[in-house]
Amino acid sequence: MRLLDYMREEGLDDEAFAERLGECGPYAVKKWKYGEREPDASTIVRIERATGGRVGLTDWAAQSDARKAKRVAAPAEGAAA
Repeated sequence: MRLLDYMREEGLDDEAFAERLGECGPYAVKKWKYGEREPDASTIVRIERATGGRVGLTDWAAQSDARKAKRVAAPAEGAAA
């Protein structure tokens, strides 16, 4: 599950999740949930614990793969135009 989906289901805003997680701010949470940045490994573990396992390593890996695929496809689409 993506962090964004988890937070929507739980009714959490960036500030509330940052507070739950500790050691990070709402701006970092915003970047993570929209896939603009990825948390480091220790933070991924903390997120997995804070979400009861609903947002885990495999979810971050899938999000990372999708982001990379999007970046690779974007130049190819631009060249075709």
